[in-house]
Amino acid sequence: MTKSVTMKGKDSQTADGGTVHDSLHSGWMRFPGIPAIVDVPQSFVAFSSLAKQDGSSDIRPFANLPRHLERGACDAFNTALSRRPHSAVHVGLRRHQRRRRRDAGGATMRSDLASCSRRDLLKLLGLPAAAALGVFGTAACDGRRQHYVVDRAGQRAGLRRFEPVDVDASRLIRSTVGLRPYRNSGFRLDSQRLDGKQLIHLYGHGGGGITLSWGTANLAIGLLAENPPPGPVAVIGAGVIGLTTAILLQRAGYDATIYAAAAWPHTTSNASAATFYPSHVIAADRVTPRFTALLESALFRSYHAFQRLTGQRYGVRWMDSYGLQGGGGAAASPDIETQVYMKVVGEHSRVLTRDEHPFAADRVTQDRDLVIEPMIYLHALLEDFRTAGGTVRIRRFDTLRDVAQLTEHAIFNCTGLGARTLVGDTEVRPARGQLCVLPPQPGVDYTLYHGPFYYMVPREDGIVLGGTFELDNERTTSDPATDATILSAHKAVFDAMR
Repeated sequence: MTKSVTMKGKDSQTADGGTVHDSLHSGWMRFPGIPAIVDVPQSFVAFSSLAKQDGSSDIRPFANLPRHLERGACDAFNTALSRRPHSAVHVGLRRHQRRRRRDAGGATMRSDLASCSRRDLLKLLGLPAAAALGVFGTAACDGRRQHYVVDRAGQRAGLRRFEPVDVDASRLIRSTVGLRPYRNSGFRLDSQRLDGKQLIHLYGHGGGGITLSWGTANLAIGLLAENPPPGPVAVIGAGVIGLTTAILLQRAGYDATIYAAAAWPHTTSNASAATFYPSHVIAADRVTPRFTALLESALFRSYHAFQRLTGQRYGVRWMDSYGLQGGGGAAASPDIETQVYMKVVGEHSRVLTRDEHPFAADRVTQDRDLVIEPMIYLHALLEDFRTAGGTVRIRRFDTLRDVAQLTEHAIFNCTGLGARTLVGDTEVRPARGQLCVLPPQPGVDYTLYHGPFYYMVPREDGIVLGGTFELDNERTTSDPATDATILSAHKAVFDAMR
């Protein structure tokens, strides 16, 4: 099979059936008989050059091919030219080389394209044709080839591919509900004495449980330094806060046992969308400088902990993130969670121009997300805990009297919503969240946020569509009307992509 290498323009016939355009005009040439190297839609011969100190440059055909194919393409191209001594290109090259020999006093010249300087090729082909062939590239097609390549294609001309989510009620594979443990004054982190034992409270993270887990667990264990326990330590609760606390206790040298009414995969943490952001942690009118500093300290520790967990084992990965905003009105001031997040993580978002995205929104920003797959992540944590010698015991605690019966001298209360009854904390309120899950779409490689509180997170177990934040709603079964609202809001956004 043979292919012709073509550039658009005006032509004249040559003796071998080929055609070549007068180089003084913006024209084209055809190279009949040149074998195809790879089966691609276009088989263009591209030329590039490597500038030398004397101002000349070597010419490299087939610069548009991958480096591992380029050498073979060069050899085949020169071989084909040598077998067609009357081809338009070869005739032109021989004329060019005779002129170079005459100028150089009869010195021996190479018979391939590498003997042409960029200036000579421009004279031979004409400026428009040479420019169309890409004369102004980099590297050389001769024996002095470099053994590496600098690939900046994504920086130069990479096009971001957006695959829309196929949103339809008929594709809904499941709808899940989780009750976040929310406190108006923020998460609780303190300790008390209980029948000679140290009881440390760590609960009430709102929508930031997974995000803050490593940080708040680290701070909670710091409370043991004042009065280190003489033996094993107990953790009540097997959600993400309980698991991270138990693992950090093991790393600190303690034997830890987790007591819980339910464990993976039946915890509230398993029902979360799980991106790294401290959502709905504290009421705006309850923010204090002390809590702000505490939130920043916890978020800082968690952020660096999660960066060490990226990869398939823990289901943690970076992903492009896009936010859609409507026009009109001044932008609202960021809440304390956002302010602290930007201070810890940094401000990396940028506003996209209209030709950089397909969304029908007045303002689109691009950022990056740290996405956590809850089912993978929590299972990996549980395995880490067990591998280190930890034990999970299924047990329910109704009152502090039950807790006092434990033999451990230090106990961590990581019960989340259960703290309402266990310690009588009436400030803990359920914040209901409902998620719609569609089948996985491997081509969807970005997260999306729009509207008052809608988000899309692609995961291995499906496309997660949220969301809701319904305070004081304790219903744990899915609401079909909520499903319809979530699906409708997302469908409008993805159907409008152009």
